[in-house]
Amino acid sequence: MQILKDDHYTVLKLLYFKDMSYLQAGKAMNKSEKQIKHLAFRAKAALKRILEKDGFNY
Repeated sequence: MQILKDDHYTVLKLLYFKDMSYLQAGKAMNKSEKQIKHLAFRAKAALKRILEKDGFNY
């Protein structure tokens, strides 16, 4: 995951490892809830592309 951009890494870490809500993650990152939702969507897509490139099949 550390290959991801800093914001992508941070948002995924907060949402899935720190178990924060979109609102809580937004406050921690100084962004709105909507921005966090969009950022999380893009971060998951980027992570998927990286994993698939390395041969991971879902």
